Amino acid sequence: MNLSPQQVQDEALAMSPGHRLHLMLILSASLDDEEDDELLDDPEWPAELARHIARAEAEMAEARAAAMADAAQSDQAASGDAETEEALEAERAWAEEIRTRVDDYRSGRVQLVPSDEVFTRLRDQLT
Repeated sequence: MNLSPQQVQDEALAMSPGHRLHLMLILSASLDDEEDDELLDDPEWPAELARHIARAEAEMAEARAAAMADAAQSDQAASGDAETEEALEAERAWAEEIRTRVDDYRSGRVQLVPSDEVFTRLRDQLT
C-alpha cells in the first residue's frame, strides 16, 4: 500500500471514538494478556493497530455491501415489480462500487483522506 504508518494511524484516529473502540476490541480479542503486554511496550504498536483497524474497516465495508446486495436480491425474489427490480439494480451497483473502492484501497491505488480534510475542502469550494 502507498499509505505510511502515520497516514494509516491518522485515518484510524479520524473514526468516531465508539467505532474505533469497537474495532480495537475486535482486533485485540484474540490476544492473550502476555501478548497484550508485549504489544503495548512496542513503540510500533499504534501504527500496527491503525493498519489492522483500517483493514478491518475495509473488510466490514465489503461485508456490508455484500449483505446489502443479498438483502436486495431476497427482496426482489419476494416481489417481481419494476420498482423492486430498480432498487435491486441500485443495490447491486452500489455493492460493486464499494467492492471496487475497497480493492483500490487495498491495492494502494488510492490513499484515504481524513474526513475533516474532505469537509474543509468541500466548504472551501462552496464559499
